[in-house]
Amino acid sequence: MCRMLSSLVILAIISIAVCSSIMIRASKASSASQVIDIKPPIYIRADGSVDPSTTPIQRNGDNYTLTGDMETNVHWPTFLVIERSNMTLDGAGHFLNIDLNPTETASTAIGVTGMSNITLTNLTITGFACCISLSDCSNITVTASTLDPWWWIGESQNGSPYAPYGYGGPAIDLANTSDCIIVENYLTRGIVFEPTNASNGNRIFHNNFMFEPQSPIVRSDEVSGNNSWDDGYPSGGNYWNSHTQPDFFSGPYENETGSDGIVDTPVTVGEGNVDHYPLVVPREPYAYGPAASFTVSSFFSLAREPVEFDASASTPGWNGTQVMLIKEYRWDFGDGNVTFISPPFSSIYPIISHAYLEPGTFTPTLTVIDNEGLNSSASQNVYVSMQALISISTSSPSTSVGYRVTISGKLFDKWGENVQDQTIMISYIFTGLQDWIPITSTTTDSLGNYQAVWIPTATGSFTLNASWAGNSTWWGNTINTTITSLPYGSQYMFTVESDSNAQELSFNTTTRKLSFTTTGSNDTQGYARVTIPRNLVASSKNVKAYIDNTPTPCSIASEDDSYVVTLNFAHSTHVVTISLGSSSSSASFIDTALGKIAIFGVPILALVTAAVYLLKKKRK
Repeated sequence: MCRMLSSLVILAIISIAVCSSIMIRASKASSASQVIDIKPPIYIRADGSVDPSTTPIQRNGDNYTLTGDMETNVHWPTFLVIERSNMTLDGAGHFLNIDLNPTETASTAIGVTGMSNITLTNLTITGFACCISLSDCSNITVTASTLDPWWWIGESQNGSPYAPYGYGGPAIDLANTSDCIIVENYLTRGIVFEPTNASNGNRIFHNNFMFEPQSPIVRSDEVSGNNSWDDGYPSGGNYWNSHTQPDFFSGPYENETGSDGIVDTPVTVGEGNVDHYPLVVPREPYAYGPAASFTVSSFFSLAREPVEFDASASTPGWNGTQVMLIKEYRWDFGDGNVTFISPPFSSIYPIISHAYLEPGTFTPTLTVIDNEGLNSSASQNVYVSMQALISISTSSPSTSVGYRVTISGKLFDKWGENVQDQTIMISYIFTGLQDWIPITSTTTDSLGNYQAVWIPTATGSFTLNASWAGNSTWWGNTINTTITSLPYGSQYMFTVESDSNAQELSFNTTTRKLSFTTTGSNDTQGYARVTIPRNLVASSKNVKAYIDNTPTPCSIASEDDSYVVTLNFAHSTHVVTISLGSSSSSASFIDTALGKIAIFGVPILALVTAAVYLLKKKRK
């Protein structure tokens, strides 16, 4: 989809540019000579004369050439009437223009009735309701001309005969006219075949139909004759700026691999008439090379991740008679890698992927080369960074009230490389607070590790955050964990650290069970690390973990004055329970120094006493 949208945007830009070039040509013509105000009508008579003789038209045998720009502000049905066959009228770049709103006139610029073998070329006609009208004619050629009839938005007025075709008239109107050729023209409106007067055998190809925005699109409302709207394959048909579709295939049926400068879908023109081979790019009367253009899937990408480069928007060249297809796409990615792609690999989808191994700013360049060796290049910048990852964990060496929390973690990239000498910001927040409260900042060491100590000023549930802003090489990142504390008596503290949201921490002194809830995003893994005062546990073997009342595996580690229970689970909303086992009162005496003396010291003392007694007895 991204490729199709890119092609449509490029073709739309080309259309606007060509429309602009039409008006520029007309402007240049007007500045090249003096504009002559003409009072119509003008005739080229059957005897070859020009009437009136002062008209800026020069005759040389059967060839007539305009020698100046002509303009009128007088309404007349036809400005220039041709009454002679077997002739050529060459506009020589000069224009015919009427300075009247077509709501006030239905004027035609050039009218030909009942003639044959006439060539109309190099004409620029603007402002008229109809540029050229051919009636009962044959073998008329209209070529290399810009035909820009007036159009307007509003109701048709004064009974305009062109009302059936919308607001304004056509570029060319044909009635009972056959075997004509209309080729290599720029038309801002359509070609109309009068439905009541059949025209047959006319060929319309290699024209640019550049319909202006909001202009009624007139092609042929009704075509009653048999006329051709293309020159067959591979010569092609016309360019329609209203039909900017993709060119992925080739061949007479547009079903073969490879683009060919012809749109894959035809244009329907009126009833039963089709341009089977509409052109991808506008026609130009001069040769030009291909135009390189490409899009990038992401201008800000990650190192070692593939970036897609799409050259579908590149257009082929034109040698004056046919389209010159692109035969090679040459990619210089700006990091020392150069790749050449030639059909058939690139003919349908001229797309390539490339991964930059290191961060930096790179300037990939695409060069396209056509069948005649003409080339074009285009460049863009791509900014490549690394993705940094950050971890966080907490631990407390003591469960005594007034405990300290050690916050630690590591900064590294996704390939495991350490990121050193970077500042990590650590902060916390709790329920009811809107802003994060800074704890401290710390710097990563040579292994990417960081560490900080925090002394909470209250108990409850806290969310801790470690974040790094990133730099020109790595993207920044952030991570959260929660820590919940619960005082027990006046001396001890339970704490829970989790990457879930741990809440509702409570301890039942009767059942000797510690419980809390965890909430996290579905389809992710979570953990909880629970710190329990050692003096409350008779034996670590008695400690059991449950998730939603179901026994779950856990690991138990011994710290200074505590046991740390760690368990993992699939994120959702769970109730986690840690059972401490039976009361520790009897066992706690054994764990004391006096208990150890009672158990181990008394037997040893008894043995020593017995040994001394036996020794004394032996000496006697």
